[in-house]
Amino acid sequence: MEGDLDVGDKICGIYFQNPGIPKHAEIDSAFIQFTTDNTSLGEVTIPLFAELSASAKNFSTQTKDISERENTAAINWSPAEWEIPGESGAKQKSPDLTSILQELQNLDNWSESSPLVIITGFANNDNRRRVVSYDINSEHAPKLSVYYKGGFDLSPPEAPIDLRIVSQAESSISIDWDNPEPENILAYFVYVDGVRYQQNGIKSTQLKLENLSLGSVHEIYVTAINNLSVESKKSNSVFSVVAGSKIRSENLGIKIYPNPFSSQLQIKVSSAFVIDWIEVLNLSGKTVARLRPQGENEIIWQGKGKGNTALPDGVYLLQIISDGKPHYKKVIKKQ
Repeated sequence: MEGDLDVGDKICGIYFQNPGIPKHAEIDSAFIQFTTDNTSLGEVTIPLFAELSASAKNFSTQTKDISERENTAAINWSPAEWEIPGESGAKQKSPDLTSILQELQNLDNWSESSPLVIITGFANNDNRRRVVSYDINSEHAPKLSVYYKGGFDLSPPEAPIDLRIVSQAESSISIDWDNPEPENILAYFVYVDGVRYQQNGIKSTQLKLENLSLGSVHEIYVTAINNLSVESKKSNSVFSVVAGSKIRSENLGIKIYPNPFSSQLQIKVSSAFVIDWIEVLNLSGKTVARLRPQGENEIIWQGKGKGNTALPDGVYLLQIISDGKPHYKKVIKKQ
């Protein structure tokens, strides 16, 4: 706007291109410091509000460009008389704008780089306050001051997704996974049996795990950290028996037959033990079915997965939970 801002006499807008208010900041106080352009007397009450937008546009010559913008709730300002041109003090200081800015922070897409438009509405009478505008003198234009603390988003990042086993060798397993969305990840941690495989995070979304113990089933999952070192929840777990190892389940007296099977697999456990449940894992370590005992120590599995759909032929790993402890058996499904 050219000339001074006749605040209260007309609807005026003040555009702050980069106020730098973080979304998660705790605002203590905020105000605009105006400078008197000309003497303006008489009592007056002027509403102040902001455009309710995280991407407010600068002003144009379009009719009603300012008045038709969606606004926050208003704060009323009743400044004292301005008697001295060029004065910039307590009389020219707006009331606390914290509640207005908090309303903007609540917008889903508000960020530290969001611009801000403060709007002054019509006064309660014919009086006004005449403010130095940016066009008259940029040095004495309205200045926004915001005092806050914090501002850091300490919420955890999204967990890595679709962790899978790519290949296995005699004593190693290769895994990879996908980035979560949105991507704000600094590094990843890989866990084997609940312990970090490496103390330092890795940038890559794939890793070869070496020197794993033979004869063991390993639970593997991945977490992510952001640039504030906040760690995510864990990804899906994959379970793997190192190739060439022997799965020990004789102590449960587990009998599985026929194996290989085509349409039905019978699983029996010695009466000295109780089956809690059984999870069926594919070669990528993903759970594809969860089974419950039909009898006291017997389960019949018809080769179906989640949604009661038939699983493809191949090798599967039965993770048998008895007394809260896992035991494993390999089975083969084929026609």
